[in-house]
Amino acid sequence: MSGGGEKNQVLFSYANTDQKGIIKKNSDYKKNVVRVNFQSLLAPKLSAGININYSNISSNRAQSGGSVSGILLGQLRTPPDFDNSQWVGTVYDADGNATLDRQISYRNPIGANSLPGYDNPLWTINRNKSYSAVNRVLGNAELKYDWTDWLTLKVNSGLDSYSDHRTDFIDAQSAESFGGRYTDQFIYESQWNTNLFAVASKKFNDNFLGVATAGFNYNTIQYNNVGASATNFIVPNAPPDLRNSPTANRSPFNNASTTKTSAGFFELNGDFFNQLFVTITGRAESASTFGPEAQSLFFYPSVSGAWQFTKLMGKSDMLSFGKFRASYGIVGKQPDAYLNLTTYSEQLTSQGWGVQLSGSAYGAGGYAVSTRAGNPKIKPERKHETEVGLDLRFFKERVTLSATVFQNKTTDVILSTQTAPTTGFSNKTGNVGAIENKGLEFNLGANWFKRAEGFSWTSNFIWSAYRNKVLDLAGAQYVSLSGYTDGFSAAVQGYALGVLWGRSWATDDRGKYILDKNGFPQAAANTGALGDPNPNFRTSLGNNISYKNFSLYFLFEASVGGQMWNGTKGALFNFGTAAASAEITTVSAAEANALRTSDGNSVATSARSIKNSNGTYTFRGTIEDFGGGRVAAEQSFYRGAHNGFNVNKPFMESADWTRLRELTLSYSLNSKNFQQLSKVKSVTLALTGRNLLLWTPYTGIDPDTNATGASNGRGIDYFQNPNTRSIIFRLSLNF
Repeated sequence: MSGGGEKNQVLFSYANTDQKGIIKKNSDYKKNVVRVNFQSLLAPKLSAGININYSNISSNRAQSGGSVSGILLGQLRTPPDFDNSQWVGTVYDADGNATLDRQISYRNPIGANSLPGYDNPLWTINRNKSYSAVNRVLGNAELKYDWTDWLTLKVNSGLDSYSDHRTDFIDAQSAESFGGRYTDQFIYESQWNTNLFAVASKKFNDNFLGVATAGFNYNTIQYNNVGASATNFIVPNAPPDLRNSPTANRSPFNNASTTKTSAGFFELNGDFFNQLFVTITGRAESASTFGPEAQSLFFYPSVSGAWQFTKLMGKSDMLSFGKFRASYGIVGKQPDAYLNLTTYSEQLTSQGWGVQLSGSAYGAGGYAVSTRAGNPKIKPERKHETEVGLDLRFFKERVTLSATVFQNKTTDVILSTQTAPTTGFSNKTGNVGAIENKGLEFNLGANWFKRAEGFSWTSNFIWSAYRNKVLDLAGAQYVSLSGYTDGFSAAVQGYALGVLWGRSWATDDRGKYILDKNGFPQAAANTGALGDPNPNFRTSLGNNISYKNFSLYFLFEASVGGQMWNGTKGALFNFGTAAASAEITTVSAAEANALRTSDGNSVATSARSIKNSNGTYTFRGTIEDFGGGRVAAEQSFYRGAHNGFNVNKPFMESADWTRLRELTLSYSLNSKNFQQLSKVKSVTLALTGRNLLLWTPYTGIDPDTNATGASNGRGIDYFQNPNTRSIIFRLSLNF
């Protein structure tokens, strides 16, 4: 709702979201947002504005990925003949005494008081709870004074502050933390950002307009994470309580940081002959996160220009608009807080048996030097980027084309690298890397039909391709970005950022397998690059077709090239629940004596084979030839070298996909008769489907997901929760 008069305007809005997730009881999301904007002309030359946005978000989150309490991990590792629906039960001892609420899972089918290995997924959904309640305030106030008709002074100050109360409860019978774990924490962060600047604008003549801006910026961020964790519950079935744990198993924590940044900046804009546009900017920045031995002030300049060359050509029905643009700039990224210092923390010492030795348990407490060495020379990352583009419009703007090519190089990349143990530290964070990126983007639009009878059809096509390469890692073989011990995404010199790294089969100079004595391939001695998760290109095609009050919009997207590590499939081979490991092969007695298994037996002598009444033998597996003759690839092979925990290369797959990203059908009521009868300007009814169809050769879940979320590491599939499909009905009223 908005309103106001000549001097004052106000806007108020409220939005509510109440979402039930695809995982019952464990993936709900609720959000309330209130926004208020107020603008006022205080005096003929003085105006003020205040914007406030408040949001309250509560959500439940489900276990995912490599956690042994992960929902898909427990589900897919369970054989199909075990009934997961009986996830909890009562257990009786030899004397008939009952114990309630014991987890029942494939690894623990009788509800014994022992580590279940991994959890029944229904146990995870019903007993393990992660809750978050976020309150966030974004506020901004601005005061503007028009000193003259060409000079304006402005000051604005904004606050972005949030609190996040998180609780994580792992039941005492859970594999994730057997005995139970409860964590209760409060996260606070507030950021103040203040700008003071002047804007001068002057039209010198009909051929030149100039705008100059100069100012000062001050920013401070305060962060605090305080809470405690308790393990090994005293009363297993008690409600979440930090006191339900022995004193030695309670661990308080408090992480706090403050960062401050100050900067001076300027911007110069020039408009020449209403066709040549030039912008020059500069920012000189200093921050508390810079090392004491590093340069205290860093300067980031940029220059951009655009030439609308069709101004010289006069009117043309074929080429109605043409602009060439180019830019160059340098931007920086600050180090995280306190990487420039060697910090101390409370130390817990254990020799493997008995309780941990904690300094806080004996009076005043004690602290030890961190295993991470502080870096007094740490400085910001710097990215140098050049971009060139062309914008064209044809046939009275019925067809539009935009093309952009860019290249950038990031130097002084901040990474954590291992150090020699003799230094007294295990790692150090510093400016050790360099990365190069380049890309090409096309955007083609077309207005096919636009007729007076109300029919129109527009299309938009986008194509983009990006390439990157790690140029330098200061001698490190690789830096792990995300993933797991047996397969991960890494930064490796000479490869694309995020290359998938792991173990392949051992091969000779000709690329042939080096076989063991039984005729099976062997794991390579060293790890190496397995594939590139980055696509060759991505593209999308959207169409909007309208007829009178009806409108149909559909959007297709595609990603071509790139690989994904199907770690889920690799793990399931080890557990015998992968579909490919269920194949049954029957051979004659002669073949059974000739075929070797990976553990050195023949099919005929293997305890895993079944001898049939007609003299043939049946085993679970397939017959393969790895270059040394036919062999029986069965359980010993799947659980040995071939499972995804040992060799990763067999589980690299194409990550190509094409999907119907969105389909929307809408109808609007906005005729004059309708407005007179209803007193409403318009009503729109819409039905939208998102992520409706997916075509992909990938055998896991949606390859557009990632086990480690939105991180630099990508292309990893390891029991993460699936992507979602949405059906949305929308009713919009405009008064």
